[in-house]
Amino acid sequence: GLFPLRSEALLSDLSGDAARARLSGLLIGAELRAMRDAWERHAVTLIGETGLAARYERALMGHGGIVERSDANALTRAGLAVHHALLEEAP
Repeated sequence: GLFPLRSEALLSDLSGDAARARLSGLLIGAELRAMRDAWERHAVTLIGETGLAARYERALMGHGGIVERSDANALTRAGLAVHHALLEEAP
């Protein structure tokens, strides 16, 4: 899938945005194909940037996956707060 993408970029004046979107789709597809046994058996929790997480969610749900999403910023802040509290307790 990568070679035709490169060819189209060179020969058909494919825009950078379109090329990035297709490349992202190819990589997500390859990753999900490699991990199919895991996500077919278990729900997947997505933690990440909203746009990228949405692409993973669409791909997984389009193939019957069960998806839960968590807010990466909220989880990061919570983790930092716990770490800060531990540092405050340290002698």
